[in-house]
Amino acid sequence: PDSKVLRAGTNGWTCMSANPQGKKAWADPKAGWASAREAAPVCFDAAGLDWMKGWMARKKPLMKRDAFVWMLQGDVGFDNTDPFVTSKEEADPDQWIESGPHLMMFPKDPASTDAFTSDFTAGEPYTMFPGTDFAHLMIPFPGYYDNVPGVTVEPNVEPANESHVSAAWQVWAYTSAAPDFLGNKATVLDPDSKVLR
Repeated sequence: PDSKVLRAGTNGWTCMSANPQGKKAWADPKAGWASAREAAPVCFDAAGLDWMKGWMARKKPLMKRDAFVWMLQGDVGFDNTDPFVTSKEEADPDQWIESGPHLMMFPKDPASTDAFTSDFTAGEPYTMFPGTDFAHLMIPFPGYYDNVPGVTVEPNVEPANESHVSAAWQVWAYTSAAPDFLGNKATVLDPDSKVLR
């Protein structure tokens, strides 16, 4: 997208479209984006801007510190292993991900993400673009997997008519701290550290 300032901010953060196709993705140039999700909006601070500049120039980002970067509308798809494959046709079909809402951590040192999985279907934070200068941590939010084929997330529903001391209610209550895709698979401990599930 063009780097024209639409509104000057006051908090040091910048928001823009991250759709790699830019305005070429507009189905109708007079109408613009079909939706906010199609625009793939991203918001970042100065450290995040350093990463974005590196990515857009295809050069190693020069960062002073880690950055947190928001994409609450999700994105329109990337190959999870290659930072410059932005079309489904070019991507490894097993690595194509159209992400839902998420937070990213762009590290100053990309190797700091090496200990995390790169499996985006695992239902936990994972490394995108592992082993590259653009490796970063993806932190999924509720709704993240809505557009991911083959990934079904069962809703975590409060059990009806259960005492709040019952194992069933405690499992529901404690796992409600996390998105369903993570909480549903988590080990659950009671207040005495006994495994409930």
